Amino acid sequence: MFLPNGKVVFLDFGCVQPLSKSHQASAVNMHLAAHRGDMDSFLAHTKTMIESRGGNYERLTCDYIVNCFRPLFESPFRITRDYASGLVHDFKNISGEFLGGTDDDGYVPMPAGLLFMNRLQFGFYSVLARLDVEVDYRAAEATFL
Repeated sequence: MFLPNGKVVFLDFGCVQPLSKSHQASAVNMHLAAHRGDMDSFLAHTKTMIESRGGNYERLTCDYIVNCFRPLFESPFRITRDYASGLVHDFKNISGEFLGGTDDDGYVPMPAGLLFMNRLQFGFYSVLARLDVEVDYRAAEATFL
């Protein structure tokens, strides 16, 4: 939608999925920590969200999620095609590395709903990359967080 003040609004009701209350709380707390620039709190809530148990899997997955949240940590931020495609590439690499993972590397199956959230993020970031604009994502998100 194009608003009279020149703002553009995207509405997408094509993909919805309920999340457990605990995953919802972790997601909100991750976003709040990113807004504060509080990496310790962000990582603690991330580990709760992904239900990790330490090890290389936790480290790589947390690094990946921090990279996904760069638009909030480094706001204002320009989501580029290289950034968006890099996230997809990194996700595939982590998935491939731990395909058939074991307890030895801290592998845990992805909790229900998180793959869906990644799919939404990939789609959203690909649209934003095509717009090729720098945005203060932290300020935009603060209006509804």
